[in-house]
Amino acid sequence: IIAGDRVLVCGGTGAVGQAVVELALAAGARAVYATGRGSEIRKLLRAKGATVLGREPNEWLPAVEGRMDIVIDLVCSDGFSSSFKALRRDGTGKLVCVGTTSKQNKKRVMDDLVASTAMSMATYFMPNTTIYDFFSSL
Repeated sequence: IIAGDRVLVCGGTGAVGQAVVELALAAGARAVYATGRGSEIRKLLRAKGATVLGREPNEWLPAVEGRMDIVIDLVCSDGFSSSFKALRRDGTGKLVCVGTTSKQNKKRVMDDLVASTAMSMATYFMPNTTIYDFFSSL
């Protein structure tokens, strides 16, 4: 993240997301968007200077689609599809995928094989994607 970037943090109301929001603001990002829920955390993020959006992709994607320089996805609610759509359309945006936390969501149950396949596909089909999977070492 460098000065002037537009940054989206999917899962911005979680502990790691809050840290990413603060780091992006400290780096001089032009605009920082955070997705998530929790009224007190959302209020805190707004006070710090972030624009807080809804939790689900259909709530936040219309506001940022095709405009983000960097998307840091801590949630993976739809296999990174919406996060990828949020990136700049000129191909210069960067997508950072951190784990596959949504596989623990009861609505989106994925076994480890499917999660690994999704991460491999994301890396192959989206060349500006970096994946950090904290859970694979557990």
